[in-house]
Amino acid sequence: MESENVGRTLDLSVLGSYEELYGKLANMFGIESSEMLSSVLYRDAAGSVKHTGDEPFSEFMKTARRLTILMDSSSDNLER
Repeated sequence: MESENVGRTLDLSVLGSYEELYGKLANMFGIESSEMLSSVLYRDAAGSVKHTGDEPFSEFMKTARRLTILMDSSSDNLER
């Protein structure tokens, strides 16, 4: 599987930290939170792509427009 776009909406205003974000994404997609620490990217209001954690969560909440979770093609999650 090369790429799979899954359209989901997530209200960031109800979250207080990156840890809560990772937990919410883990529940939504059935992925371990620990697998996402370095694989969640986002596009900000200016169109720049950044890793989550590059800026304080409060700034991330204001500027994030689209999240992308990068998955290793050999990951066990793809076999489920």
